[in-house]
Amino acid sequence: MCGHQDCIAAVAHPARFCDDHSRDSIGWNRGPRTASSGRTSTRAWKLQRAKTLQRDNHQCVIRGQRCTVTATEVDHVVPCHLGGSDDLGNLQSACHNCHASRTAAQAAAARG
Repeated sequence: MCGHQDCIAAVAHPARFCDDHSRDSIGWNRGPRTASSGRTSTRAWKLQRAKTLQRDNHQCVIRGQRCTVTATEVDHVVPCHLGGSDDLGNLQSACHNCHASRTAAQAAAARG
């Protein structure tokens, strides 16, 4: 029997769900959630992120209007879609508020 609530479809072992309720059919295995998540989930990115935060002493270098000072995120100085790389020279530590504001401003500029 299918493991989905109220489904009585027969399923061959070792499958747990019928074709209608398999993870692929409901979108669980469709690849990266966002355009950048495929890259930022790699070991290489996680290492660059840790190096950037350590280099900047976990302090936000953007210092925008709503800055919380403590950096928890890493921002690209030159965005990847404009040719920026994941090199340390193109990365800066940012607090959530500054990173969100900068990303929103870049998205608005890209839309025109």
